[in-house]
Amino acid sequence: MGGIEPEPRRGFNLIKRKALSPVIASVILSGMVLAIGGMVWSYSYGAASTMANDYADETIDMVHTIIERFNIEKVYYNSSTELVTIWVYNYGSIEITADTTIKINETSYNELEYHISSKELGKIEIDVSDEPILPTNQEITIRVTTEKSNSEYETYYVR
Repeated sequence: MGGIEPEPRRGFNLIKRKALSPVIASVILSGMVLAIGGMVWSYSYGAASTMANDYADETIDMVHTIIERFNIEKVYYNSSTELVTIWVYNYGSIEITADTTIKINETSYNELEYHISSKELGKIEIDVSDEPILPTNQEITIRVTTEKSNSEYETYYVR
């Protein structure tokens, strides 16, 4: 019993260090999991918000398309002024912007972006002076299209 003493302290320190290594590894792993989870959540939240906003915008646009209502009330050709007059009634609850196209003998004439308020009658006049005076029973095809792509068609025969 004399001279050499066992080294319990050294072994104790070695065990203590080994126990610290799994704790550090667990903390690092937990931090990585939280960081990756945060990135995935952030991406998912942004994508979901964008999709929700797009859906809401499309739904509102579709509602406006559905509530947009109008019809062609009357068409008249005046041979002395060489004007085709089209009366369009907007019976919907929102203002419409109408693009009107008439076709005479394969020639098209346009009147673009004519605004008609809700519950109003719009008078659209299109100059056809490039055509010779139209004979009786000449066919005029009319198409009124709104910016929401709703269309109304009419065929008029000169009297």
